[in-house]
Amino acid sequence: VNSILAGVLQDEDATTLVDLLEQANLVDALSEEGPFTVFAPTNEGLWKMFFKATRISEIGIIISSLKEKIW
Repeated sequence: VNSILAGVLQDEDATTLVDLLEQANLVDALSEEGPFTVFAPTNEGLWKMFFKATRISEIGIIISSLKEKIW
């Protein structure tokens, strides 16, 4: 694996994270030279977090927070 992004793209249990990275327009940023540290929950972990979000606006906050933490 040459990059964090390549590793995430190969992980079948990270498809939700890949979707979020695409929505946050972070795929290109993570393709660039790092260093990067990514704490990546599994699909199950992300869906549990989303399930606890009671409003759509909270999901938007989660996506914004993801973008801020990675960027």
